[in-house]
Amino acid sequence: MLDIMKRVFEDSSYELIEIQENFRKCVDQVYNLNGIKGLEEASANSKFIANIIKHESYVYRYSSKIEVFLDSYASKDNDYHEESYKSLVEKLENDALSIKKHNIYTNEKLSNILYVVLEQIVQAPNLPIKQCQNCGKYFIPSSRQDEIYCEFPDEKGKTCKEKGALETYKKNLKNVPALLEYRRSYQKKIMIVSRNKDNKQLKKDFDKWKKEAQAKIKLFKQGKLEEEKLYNWMLENK
Repeated sequence: MLDIMKRVFEDSSYELIEIQENFRKCVDQVYNLNGIKGLEEASANSKFIANIIKHESYVYRYSSKIEVFLDSYASKDNDYHEESYKSLVEKLENDALSIKKHNIYTNEKLSNILYVVLEQIVQAPNLPIKQCQNCGKYFIPSSRQDEIYCEFPDEKGKTCKEKGALETYKKNLKNVPALLEYRRSYQKKIMIVSRNKDNKQLKKDFDKWKKEAQAKIKLFKQGKLEEEKLYNWMLENK
């Protein structure tokens, strides 16, 4: 079976790569991810519809020959046949019951169904598609629309959102004067200790200073010590 599937993949890989590339181009254009200027303020839905209308676009090519079977409330009788007419009216009137209609889309090619799904997404302005600035994958933000990292886990189970937040935190810490002063003092002290290896008291004083300094930094990172106080301590004990 694996041999058969391998041959199927090899025979269709060119077409699959083409579909993937065209779909990526469509998403980039519709959500302005390609950096091309113009129509930035236009909605994703408007750009998607315009692409379908223009017959020379690849979106039109994948959006054609799709049959749609419209759902209707008349088909919901089996789900609510035990409910009385009065009960249904009251529940609908009080928003206690939400009956959703689901249309059925059919097409001989899976590639065309991809564009049907995308069409549903572009109609929701609160579901923007973004590109992760860490791994490059496309994602839909789970909370804030200005998110720049996805939540797909890597092989170790860590998400780009977690790694991105950690990197941002580290970059911010590098610009904290108190921590810069700590690193300068640390480098100076460790150099003196390494040049005076026979001086046990010097090593003991360094270890004591390092332990106290790191304890202060820990309090600062936990929000229990103000940066100014940490900075002053570093200056007084450098």
